[in-house]
Amino acid sequence: MARKRSSPPTHGIRPPDLPADLPSAPAALMLADQTDYHAITIADADLSAARVEDVAFDQLVCRRVRFTQAELTRFQLTDVHLDTCDLAGATLTRAELRRVSLLGCRLLGTALLDARLDDVIFQRGNAEALRCWGATLRAVRFERCGLRAASFTGSNLSGVIFRDCDLSGADFREATLRGADLRGSTLTGLQVGLRELQGAIVSPEQAAELAAILGLVVTAEAPDVK
Repeated sequence: MARKRSSPPTHGIRPPDLPADLPSAPAALMLADQTDYHAITIADADLSAARVEDVAFDQLVCRRVRFTQAELTRFQLTDVHLDTCDLAGATLTRAELRRVSLLGCRLLGTALLDARLDDVIFQRGNAEALRCWGATLRAVRFERCGLRAASFTGSNLSGVIFRDCDLSGADFREATLRGADLRGSTLTGLQVGLRELQGAIVSPEQAAELAAILGLVVTAEAPDVK
């Protein structure tokens, strides 16, 4: 099978390494425990409410696939592109994502529990109330995503980029944000402490907003008392 020439990293994130042509999966595709799915395109499939363990996707393209309310344990995705897929309410426990791109996907209330993400990019997705708990994210970028009320409790977000995202009310308590770049994103009502913010990258305007969130009162220098 012919392979595409590897694309250069995007913002330091390696894209999925996919063949030039991928055959279509059977129309009645179902997920089964301990099964590998390799080098296919899955389109318009309804995999909602699936309950499977140890499933692996390798060099796959998924278009308009529904994973709503699915429970996927030890789900492994390597070199996968998800286009306009619906993962609302899905629970991915101890999942591993490597070189994965998600474009226009719906992740309302999706749970990533104890997951590991390497070279993953989320673009123009709706991930309100996403629960990313106890996860490790490396070389990960969220771009123009709705992340209102998302929770990243206990996750390692070192170096993660949040570009032009809505993080209103997001919860970063007990998360590691060293080197994480929040510039350009909305931080209204962020739930975060000074310890978590150590090493995070923000704009001057965001710094003033975060100071207010932390309870600091920022005023002009007091005049000299004569």
